[in-house]
Amino acid sequence: MLTFNIDTADGLVNGAVGQLKKLEYCFFKGSINLEGESIGLEFPNSNDIGKEKRRQCICYSIQNKMGLLWTTIERVKKVVYRSNNDAISVTRNQFPIILAEAMTIHKSQEAAVAFKRNRSLQYVALSRVASIQGLSILGEYKAPPREDDLILQEMKRLKAHTILPKYAFLHQHNDPNTLQIMYHNVQSLNAHHKDIAADPCMMNSNILLFAETWTKVGDKFAFDPFDHYHLLSHHSRRKPSGVSIYIKNT
Repeated sequence: MLTFNIDTADGLVNGAVGQLKKLEYCFFKGSINLEGESIGLEFPNSNDIGKEKRRQCICYSIQNKMGLLWTTIERVKKVVYRSNNDAISVTRNQFPIILAEAMTIHKSQEAAVAFKRNRSLQYVALSRVASIQGLSILGEYKAPPREDDLILQEMKRLKAHTILPKYAFLHQHNDPNTLQIMYHNVQSLNAHHKDIAADPCMMNSNILLFAETWTKVGDKFAFDPFDHYHLLSHHSRRKPSGVSIYIKNT
């Protein structure tokens, strides 16, 4: 199974399942050992997956005695950083494949594989089907659930009882004699300031206290009608630190 989007228009996407047919070796510059240069994968739906790639590699396939329905996949370089804004990195140069048997039902989109899972994952499996023509359901069909079925009872209960948010009172605050103070470990105002602005609990508070703002000196994340005070910001980098206070000015 592919683990990388090589060419989405050609169907060579993360999750595409094929059969490994051949591994080509060669000597790379600076190495004295044979290393894998490319692999040949045969996809069950060859008309939709890898057609353009096979056309581009037709000469290579003939030269290396590869099947005309085998799609050539080269190694992919991927740079992995230890953390955000970190100069230390690791470069991986490997084939973007894993054993398809390790694939979860959530990863199985459009894959021509058989699944046997419990009832709770049936919806997930069916939602991954690309077309009704590619869906086959095998097994015994059971009668509709009885009245004492636990799932049926829960669905009826949810329809009959409106869910009341536990903290609904926070966005209904309108008492002029009290202050509503919200504290939140925001883990980057840069990433979440729009989420905060859309949160009625936050916007109906009088004072907002944020930790781990990841702010830099000079950042301005405004929330109307709050006045903003940076208590701690880094001078040049976004680091997991920082404190900000917002006080409503009305």
